[in-house]
Parts: sequence; structure tokens; C-alpha cells
Amino acid sequence: MTTTEALVVALVLVVGAAAQRVTGLGFAVVAAPVLVLLVGPSPGVVLVNVLGAIVALLVLLRVRRDVEPRRLLPVTLAALVGVPGGLVLARSVPSAWLELVLGLLVIAALGVSAHLARARARRDHSRAEPASPEDEALVPDGDGGEGPAPADPPPSTARAVAAGAGSGVLHAAAGLGSPVLSVHAVASGWPQRSFTASVQPWFVVVGLVAAALEVRLEPGALLPLPWTLWAGAVVAAAIGVVAGELLVRRLSASAARTGLLVLSVLGAASITLEGLVGVLGG
Repeated sequence: MTTTEALVVALVLVVGAAAQRVTGLGFAVVAAPVLVLLVGPSPGVVLVNVLGAIVALLVLLRVRRDVEPRRLLPVTLAALVGVPGGLVLARSVPSAWLELVLGLLVIAALGVSAHLARARARRDHSRAEPASPEDEALVPDGDGGEGPAPADPPPSTARAVAAGAGSGVLHAAAGLGSPVLSVHAVASGWPQRSFTASVQPWFVVVGLVAAALEVRLEPGALLPLPWTLWAGAVVAAAIGVVAGELLVRRLSASAARTGLLVLSVLGAASITLEGLVGVLGG
């Protein structure tokens, strides 16, 4: 890797780490196109996963108190089950068609989840601002009297497991694990602050497992990079996390959630476009 390429990677790390700190994801969206272009598809995937794990670990050090294990564990364990299936899928289906179809499906799912989020926001707003004292959100309690309106139900484990398995498969097959997680977050009403914290262990565990399996299948995917480049990567990622920390203090939760959706759409759209170019060119 030349000095110029190393500087480009450092810049990508800073920007990607800042995006990860603000929205909970985004490093792969920023880094994957550049790294794959510089070092090739298979080594690029491994590098994105390993560097993504480093970035996620640095973010986690800042937000660990907001991690919700009950939301994290189902999606992470299910993702680990899905990763091998994604690797098999990636080697069984032409990559262009796989990227095109999966990218379109994720974009559609993002649209549906955004619609659900708007509907939930309207419902919560109507609960928070009753038309009159008589219209307060009261419901009969078990004794036939009235009590406060019930809170939203706890997250569905079945939906979390499905989302986790899907994220693992799509992460290994086409690098679309992040958008799947954001679909789940928006559709399930996962608070942005908790989501940002809770998905970082997912990126550490799933990213390293996916990288290890990729190297197992293709030993040449692991680049022999000098330790100085790895040290520089950690420094660049730390700078990005600090920048994201400063930025997140100036953003509302809704702005961060909007950024999450934008990055997810961009990631899915880039994969879709790459697949479309491959299909038309093939």
C-alpha cells in the first residue's frame, strides 16, 4: 500500500468512524467502496470487517452504558448463525444478480420501516397532546377502573431473531448487514441512543467472525500489512470517534435517526447500482 493510499484509508477511517458514532453505523458504507477499489474484493471485505470491528470497539468504549443486552443478544446470536449461509450464498449465486436483488429488497424494506416510524411518531404525538382533559390517554385497568395508557410492548424476540439472521446472511453475502439492522431499529421503535450503543458489539463479533471465515475460505484475502498501518488505523478511527462525539452533542435523536436512514439507503443503493452495472455489463 502506497503512502497516498494509506492517507486515503486514514481519511476514510476518520469519516466512517464519525458516522458510526453519530448514527450507530455507517463505517462500511463509507469505507467499503474505497477499500475494495484499493485492495480488491475479497481482501477489501476482510479489511472492512476488521477495521469496522476496531471502529465499533472504540465507539463502544464511549457508549457502553447505553447498551441493551436484551435487544443486542437475539440479533447478534442469530447473525452468527446467518453468516455461514451468506458466504455460501455469495459463492452460489452470480454476484451481480445477488447484489441487485438484495439491494432492491433492502431499499424497499427501508421505505416500509420509515413509513412505520412516521405512523408511530404520529401516534405518540397524539398521546402526548390530548385534545382535552377528558381525552387523557386512560384505559380500563384490571378492576374495571381507569389507568394510564400502556407503554409500547417489549421488542419481539422472534422479529429480532429474524432481523439478526437476515443481517448475518446479507452482511456476509453482500455487505448489507447494516441496512437490515436499521430496518429492524426503525420498525421496532428501538431508541436511537440505545441502538447506537447496542449494535457496536454486533459489528465487533459478527465482523471478526465474517472476516475469519472469509480468510478460511480464501487464505489470500488476509493482507500482510505492517503494524504501523494498523496503529495508524486505530489513531485515525479514534480521531473520527472524537469528531462524531462532538457532532452528536449538537444533533437531536431524530436528526441522528434520519442520518441512519440516509446512510442505510446510500449503502443499499450503492450495492444495487454495482449489481445493476454487473448485470447490464454481463
